[in-house]
Amino acid sequence: LPTRKLTSRSNRCAGSLRPEQRIHFSYQFMSPGSGEDLDNEHHTISDIFINGIYGQLYTATDDSPNMLVWFDESSGYSFFLAARLPVQELCKIAESIQIVK
Repeated sequence: LPTRKLTSRSNRCAGSLRPEQRIHFSYQFMSPGSGEDLDNEHHTISDIFINGIYGQLYTATDDSPNMLVWFDESSGYSFFLAARLPVQELCKIAESIQIVK
């Protein structure tokens, strides 16, 4: 994914139109009471740290994409990343995401 400066309160981008190649990344400024609505029925959920920031890894139990969600308290942004990639690759992508101030 290209490097971008976080200039808005939310953004979404996806790679290919073909679902098996799609990488979905989104971020949003979190306000009190906001959150993400994620499929927990077809995933195993585990705790994870992305660059020292707590998050949750949703590992697919079927052909759904693997997903990561994490929240950076210092900036107030939450991040979401999903793809039909191995968990290790998804984590590498997540670790490359940086907030540019």
